[in-house]
Amino acid sequence: MPWMTPHGCRYPGCGTLIRGTPGYCSEHRKVVRQRQDENRPSASERGYGPDWRRRRALFLQEHPDCSSCGDPAPVVDHVIPLSKGGADDESNWQALCKMCHDSWKQRIDRKARTL
Repeated sequence: MPWMTPHGCRYPGCGTLIRGTPGYCSEHRKVVRQRQDENRPSASERGYGPDWRRRRALFLQEHPDCSSCGDPAPVVDHVIPLSKGGADDESNWQALCKMCHDSWKQRIDRKARTL
């Protein structure tokens, strides 16, 4: 597979050439992530407090395998995100491994950006 053409870091004023998915160089990726994290509410503020952690643990005991690939599942995912009006009950949950969760969320995010 041929290499992608180098392109510039998206951070204003940075001229570092990078390959791969358009984005930021390693230095500015950290800066952008820190800014995003500073503005993000805490897990408790987003509804993931002690009650959620207890219900999550019980769900993972009942559904220990990833619903996508069958590997061990450490993540309980809302199929329809709470921020999009999804229900916070087991009918809207799925057990996923980390890899499937990350790729699932990337597909959802990519789809939302194209709409």
